[in-house]
Amino acid sequence: MKATGFGLSHVGRVRQRNEDSIHVDAQGRFAILADGMGGHRGGQEASRMTIDLLKASLESLHDRGFPEGDGGARNALRVAFKTAALQVAERGRAFPELENMGTTLVVWTQSAGVVHVAHVGDSRAYLLQGGTLFQVTMDHVLGNEQIRLGLDREQADRIPLRHVLVRNIGVSPPSEPDIARFEALPGDVWILCSDGLSNKLLHSDILHLAQRFEGRWADATRALVEEAWHRGGEDNISVIVLGFI
Repeated sequence: MKATGFGLSHVGRVRQRNEDSIHVDAQGRFAILADGMGGHRGGQEASRMTIDLLKASLESLHDRGFPEGDGGARNALRVAFKTAALQVAERGRAFPELENMGTTLVVWTQSAGVVHVAHVGDSRAYLLQGGTLFQVTMDHVLGNEQIRLGLDREQADRIPLRHVLVRNIGVSPPSEPDIARFEALPGDVWILCSDGLSNKLLHSDILHLAQRFEGRWADATRALVEEAWHRGGEDNISVIVLGFI
């Protein structure tokens, strides 16, 4: 199977700069999305730098032959995330105007019929399979972290800072990514997005638009971005849609 995809990043209706960055590999081997933070220049710099670093890492991995075993793939992705985190953190320390810069990061990569998704932060990955849309990433925010530690959802929803990120690229020590493995199936559709989309569209909205434009990745991507824009667009909006043919 061959994967194809399309990505779009939009500044939105309110912000002056786009601090999101995306990349879709022309050969369909991987896709990357990052949502920067730390002020206009810092966020923009962190996301762009992280995309460039991960692009170089993933190109090298695929050119050499992406690790077939799950352990090898996970280790390679962890190393790529850690390397990026250390370099972003180092740059932030070197320039006062970039202090505390960081970014979320979600990576989708496929080889030999297997997909791996790795992420830190609250940028998401969804899988549309057999008519059902699955959110395959869990936001790395304080509320979810407290649930991991035993708090129930109702209690976690009352935490004032529940949406604050607890993992990102750019902090020290580097955050550990969550990495998941999936068998690639014909007809699978993958959606990566920043919270500029997921904070505006319901799960059912994303499902509806992905199904409406099935097989037309560029149209699906544009429709998702436009819907988030029409619903306020207060944040930058980034979406990548990929599918197997």
